[in-house]
Amino acid sequence: MKFVEKKSCLSCGSYNLDKTGNCNDCRMADVSKPASPTPVKDNLVRNILIGVGAFAFFMWVFAFTFSGKSTQTPNKVSTPASANPPASLVLSPFSRSGKVDVKEDRFTGKTVVDLKSVPVPNGVTIGGFFVNSEPKLTLSLTSGSESWRYLKCHTTDFLVDGAPFNPGTLDYSGTVGTGFVMEFFYYSLSYPSLVKLANAQTVEVKICNDEYRFGQQDINALREFASYYPTYHPQK
Repeated sequence: MKFVEKKSCLSCGSYNLDKTGNCNDCRMADVSKPASPTPVKDNLVRNILIGVGAFAFFMWVFAFTFSGKSTQTPNKVSTPASANPPASLVLSPFSRSGKVDVKEDRFTGKTVVDLKSVPVPNGVTIGGFFVNSEPKLTLSLTSGSESWRYLKCHTTDFLVDGAPFNPGTLDYSGTVGTGFVMEFFYYSLSYPSLVKLANAQTVEVKICNDEYRFGQQDINALREFASYYPTYHPQK
């Protein structure tokens, strides 16, 4: 028995040979052509473009998410402009006296800082107040007695550490109650004048012919009162 060697058609992968042993069974015209490989250069460029695009998108998301967080100053209590005031406005140390009252009206936004009446030896008291809506400072002396004492003579003179001191414009008034008379001396003064008065070692005042000397508790209360002013009216 004669064996016929079967040839393989390597160009198209077919084993169907004709009688002459030739491969004529490739029906697809381009089957015998090798597939064109994807150019390596094109793949590299495409991968680089995809990588650059992804990186750019990531950076945009990062910038949008964290914009302002690294540079924005966190909210905090505002430091008044007087944090580093000139030497003339630096208050001497003081202790809390409990004589300063701060009242805030949430309806109007108005804040009143009030120095409650502090008794000065020999019959007068000191007080004061200011509001956040205007820079005006008021210092007061109050005299209470059974009858008028200063109705006809209500001039005042101050000595601060032995030197004459002008606290500001004086406004005098009085009121009569049942068995008593209250007389008020209101001074409109500047903040530097208040600081000078509060930093003094000695404060003396003469109303008409009566002399009074502030005690240490009076001066300490004045310092505490003065310390509130820059919070509402920063000094430049």
